[in-house]
Amino acid sequence: MKDQLPQIIHALTAHGEKLQYLEFRFCDFSKCAPLETLSISCTELMTLKLIQCGELHSKLTPRFPAPVFPHLNSIDLQGTYLPGESLEVIFKCANIDLRSAHIEGVGIGNRSSRILDSISNHCPNITHLKAHIKKDKLSQLVTLFRSCRNLETLKIYGSLPDLYAFVHDTNDDLLDGLREIVPVTLKKFVLKTDCAFTAHCIEVFLRDCNADLTTLEYISYGSVWQHIHVLKKYVRGRGLEIKKQIAGNYRALLMRELGHVIVEFGERD
Repeated sequence: MKDQLPQIIHALTAHGEKLQYLEFRFCDFSKCAPLETLSISCTELMTLKLIQCGELHSKLTPRFPAPVFPHLNSIDLQGTYLPGESLEVIFKCANIDLRSAHIEGVGIGNRSSRILDSISNHCPNITHLKAHIKKDKLSQLVTLFRSCRNLETLKIYGSLPDLYAFVHDTNDDLLDGLREIVPVTLKKFVLKTDCAFTAHCIEVFLRDCNADLTTLEYISYGSVWQHIHVLKKYVRGRGLEIKKQIAGNYRALLMRELGHVIVEFGERD
């Protein structure tokens, strides 16, 4: 298959001017550069999925001579890594058409830390976003929430707390800066990273958040039962109920103050 990929790419470019959906899984593109070639011919593409294809070398830059998937509605890069600069070109060209993105991470490139900023600048209509983001780049969520007011699903993943090197602090300032600017359309909010939040922070966030969340997932700090108490108080005040609840503290040495909370809200039966 590896040796046949260049031929497949060539065939697609020859007959792909009306192609709207394209998906590759578990492909090794080390012998070809698919994006440069496909973007020239597959100008009507609306869905692009590159699943578990490793790290792709790409020369897409702002100086690339042709539009890059200008009608792209959905991109899924689960298990696939593109240079940050190439991702920015894709976002810029897709612009208002892009609605759904799953960004695993970035490979080679000098703009690897600007994923959220790039989406904020170029894709204001995005509704579903899943991305792996480093902890020190999560401040970009402020720009994302201010720019992308149609977000319905936001799932941010990153490195989980190190069981042996965790520094006992919290990241309440992050949520505190987001609580009043959460898009009212947001339904599913996941922050599964090495950021931990206190029960008080979650209580204030939910109090000031104008979105009607149906799913909330995060790393908790302190007794997980304090967090559950806050969440139960929240649903009572909203006339909701907890449909699904998964919560527990880490039991490893030095990690007993950290937990994992997953809760789904819904209307009372």
